[in-house]
Amino acid sequence: MALPLTTINAQEAFVKLKAGAAALKSFCLQVQNGPTVDIGVLEQMLAQAQALESFATSVAVDTTLTANFVVYVQQISASTTVQADFTNSRTALQALVAAIIKDIPVDAYGHLLDRVMDSSGNITPVQVTPSQLPNTLPAITGWLATVT
Repeated sequence: MALPLTTINAQEAFVKLKAGAAALKSFCLQVQNGPTVDIGVLEQMLAQAQALESFATSVAVDTTLTANFVVYVQQISASTTVQADFTNSRTALQALVAAIIKDIPVDAYGHLLDRVMDSSGNITPVQVTPSQLPNTLPAITGWLATVT
């Protein structure tokens, strides 16, 4: 007998999107509010943003799920702009992913420059300053404006 898999329902999609957005928002606030940020946090934020974008896209391409999702969110939030809000948030999320990728330091060959080694052989993660995130910080602001 085949394993019985059912499609995800609107409530499950909402819960997963909400949890993913909350986790990403936490990373965004760390990056946005710190004088410096460990490159590992930026890398984790990228992974979270990519996972959220992937799931949001899978919801968006399933027209039945999207329609049910919109109705569900309208019922629990009394919002009449759920479809537009979802689309705007996905667009801002895509821009955030692209911005992070652009700002993460790499060498001429695309190798990550995420740690340094001192003369004693001690390896420490790179600390990134806001001036090194000219694309990411505005993209964070843009995406945060689409979520509550």
